[in-house]
Amino acid sequence: MIPTKTRYIKITLERLKSRIENLLEVIQKPKFDIEPDQEVIKLLNKMKNQVLKKLKTPFWQNIGRLDRPVMSMVLQMDGGTRCGPLLQTQSRL
Repeated sequence: MIPTKTRYIKITLERLKSRIENLLEVIQKPKFDIEPDQEVIKLLNKMKNQVLKKLKTPFWQNIGRLDRPVMSMVLQMDGGTRCGPLLQTQSRL
């Protein structure tokens, strides 16, 4: 059985991909005769490709949809779970 936390991570990755795609659409629309910043577009495309690459791995392909609403979900850390790398990643953002 696949843990709920893993399904939550998958749906979060899918939502991140969707938000990056939406942001790309907005940025690429011409506004006020200003050319979109190509560096930003390049960076967003790179981010989107990294998320897509992650989601296309066999591990994430075999994980199904979350079976409960995300907004009401509370995740608890299991004993022995380490969150150091996650916290380090968040601090860099």
